[in-house]
Amino acid sequence: MKKVKIALLVLIATVLVLPACKKGADDPFISLRSRDGRMEGNWTLSAVTGTHVDYATTNTTTSVTYNGSVYTSTTTGSNPQSATGTYTMVISKHGVATWSSSIAQGGTSDVQTGSGEWYWSNSDKNKEYFYVDGAGNNGFFPGGTTFYVDKCSHSTMILESNTESITNGVGSSDNYTFTFTRQ
Repeated sequence: MKKVKIALLVLIATVLVLPACKKGADDPFISLRSRDGRMEGNWTLSAVTGTHVDYATTNTTTSVTYNGSVYTSTTTGSNPQSATGTYTMVISKHGVATWSSSIAQGGTSDVQTGSGEWYWSNSDKNKEYFYVDGAGNNGFFPGGTTFYVDKCSHSTMILESNTESITNGVGSSDNYTFTFTRQ
């Protein structure tokens, strides 16, 4: 009987402690790898969805989608713009991130590579907000930005960026979701 009580207490303690390992809303329930370990690796941008709203006199909205190869941007009152390309990022130990992007649009192409730093921008215990700089400014994935890490599993990383800047009714808001797949 005593062994059954001890086993039951261990089971209850385990059930109460394990959900604490889950940080993002869509993180795996349990993982044998730390959040750092799941974040580190070679990642390919596989999807982007989002909107940019410009709160000026015209109140324009730009909707963006990317499916891993085709990037489309549609602004209120304008024809859609599209480009093809890829974006990859290597997140290494000790805060180093390197990236590569290639974009082709309207008969021209652009290839960029670079490196920068990454770190958890809130306490090391929670690890919910991820900062990466040097990630490029080509429209696929912005650098110098802090992202909420919605999901960080062995195979998928989902980053969200939600910002708003309005002064006297003029400004903008951005709401984007970036999905990465481990290479």
